[in-house]
Amino acid sequence: MRKRAPWGSDVILDMDTLRARVEEASRHDAFAFDIESRGGANSPSDPDVAALDTMHNEVTWISITGPAGSMVIPFSHPVGELIEEQRKVKEPWYDYDNPTKTGKPRKKWRTVTIPPVFSDPPKQLWPGDVFEVLEPLLFDPDKVKVGSNVKFDVKSLAKYFDGRLMPGPYWDTEVAQHLIDENMPSKGLKALTKHYCNFEYAELAKKGLDGQPFSAVARYALYDTVYAWIVYRRQSEIVERDFSGVMHLDQDTLEALMRAEYRGAYIDVDALSALSERLSARLGEIKALVWKDAQKEFNLQSRADVAWYVYEHRGHEVTEWTKGGKNVAPSPKTDEKTLTPLARTDPHVGYVLEHASVQKMYGTYSEGIRKWLDGSWVHPSFRLAAARTGRLSCASPNLQNIPAPDTEIGALVRGVFVAPPGHRLVVADYGQIEPRTLAHCADDPAMQEVFLSGEDPYRAMGALVYGKVPDEITKSERSIIKVLLLSVLYGAGPRSVSETSGVPLRQIEMALKAHRQAFPATYGWMRREIDKARKRKPVPYVETLLGRRRRLPDLLHPDEGVMDRARRQAINSIIQGSAGEIMKLALVRLDRLLEDGMSLTVTVHDEVVVTTPEDRAERCAEIVEEALVGEEMQELLSVPLVTDAKIVDSWAEGKD
Repeated sequence: MRKRAPWGSDVILDMDTLRARVEEASRHDAFAFDIESRGGANSPSDPDVAALDTMHNEVTWISITGPAGSMVIPFSHPVGELIEEQRKVKEPWYDYDNPTKTGKPRKKWRTVTIPPVFSDPPKQLWPGDVFEVLEPLLFDPDKVKVGSNVKFDVKSLAKYFDGRLMPGPYWDTEVAQHLIDENMPSKGLKALTKHYCNFEYAELAKKGLDGQPFSAVARYALYDTVYAWIVYRRQSEIVERDFSGVMHLDQDTLEALMRAEYRGAYIDVDALSALSERLSARLGEIKALVWKDAQKEFNLQSRADVAWYVYEHRGHEVTEWTKGGKNVAPSPKTDEKTLTPLARTDPHVGYVLEHASVQKMYGTYSEGIRKWLDGSWVHPSFRLAAARTGRLSCASPNLQNIPAPDTEIGALVRGVFVAPPGHRLVVADYGQIEPRTLAHCADDPAMQEVFLSGEDPYRAMGALVYGKVPDEITKSERSIIKVLLLSVLYGAGPRSVSETSGVPLRQIEMALKAHRQAFPATYGWMRREIDKARKRKPVPYVETLLGRRRRLPDLLHPDEGVMDRARRQAINSIIQGSAGEIMKLALVRLDRLLEDGMSLTVTVHDEVVVTTPEDRAERCAEIVEEALVGEEMQELLSVPLVTDAKIVDSWAEGKD
């Protein structure tokens, strides 16, 4: 009797079985898929980067599950089944450098690790043959492709299809869960399997799959799609009932972002090196200034050392302390918010803050970008399931927190993102997207008129607050209005606004009072939204323009301070989340309108950067403006959406 293989019947090792299973899967309208991979020959040496390197990684397994069952296809797993466990043994060795008194080498013992012993792996299929059979299934535009972190798998597979990305529609279980419960700490497949199926299975990938028994990896690959499929079925019932429209938008946005990531952003490597040198030199200058004043060297990245310098050496009074914790005593706060007021009168505290800012820029952007370079390109990863408001975030590298373009460092960082040879960049952003969204959501006639008047919005708003005509609003008053509006959007109190802006508290309080009187409908809307949210069950929540929910249980918290924070989050979530949806709609439109050779390169908050052939730059600018503020987009709000597309050679030039 033939011995049964230890890896089960779902593992496919011959082409006839593969063709039959693919034919069965093709009869249905959806399937879950997942890959396992290892770093490729051209992957970066940094293991953390190599693990996320979709451009060069080597796919070693692919698994597919759907109504027709499962198939697990290995390509190059190097070992079979475990014959003998790894073990440690002691063995003697002889130290000739430290002989005994009789002149003989001294006998010593050391522990040696004996690696595990495996049988030979079964003969596996050739990737090219497998993907030729799978292609009609994977590239069927009518089939829903289900997975966890789908973008990683699709981009990893593209190299096997001449750089072509599998078309949607997609169902990313992480993105779907972010709609269902944005507060869930982890939305990875293991966490969702536990949540929906009450089942746990070992995470083998972090241990390195190549060193695991063939049958164990086969089972792991099988579970990844079986449970992705089950999670999808459970999620789809909830999403189709409550979030169908928003999920469709996120699916389309995911596809647009994936294309942008795969094409990448072109980097001026020389400018990046110059940026690193400049930031490094400035860090050295700051250290020299501060150490000279302190009359000793200390670690400017140590909170304890900074606290000593600011409060003991510079003599400032401690006004705020950390909470401390178990076996950790409270200590003086040294964060930016605490030190900023002190820096206004003490330039040496300003140096401390500048050091923290420049160090962050150096690590996150200059060296952070270099870490992810692929030749002269970076391929950032835009995330739809991170920010709880639903706005996009970015990693590998992180581009979301680049300082404002009108700051020196912000301009320097943007300056390394340039057009490739023979191309230009088109840069565009929305003007006052969040204030305009607020005017629409609050249905405030006075605030809507600010954006309908054609005047500078902040001067027009200032005219209502200060009782002047817009042309009489001073630069200082305009700045105060801008800060006040941000305080409404982000829920900052007068003292916080004063400390952040440097404007005297009394002046802020008077302007805020006048702002409330000028725009009563806005403040009434905010109160009503909080009241509505508190009454919703089972957990208080607010909704964005398109129906995304932000669940805020702390709106019912007995502690007034905690509840007040939740109130601020509620209003911010409505406005920021709605503005994020407008940008997602624009990105989807842009992806569909861009012509051959044009590609989305970067999107940060309310800004897009598009790469275009030089001879079609004017046409590309027209397309970008149509995508962002065309007729369909203007129907979203009761006030106009505005943008101004600029044709430039570097991202830094996109702002006047």
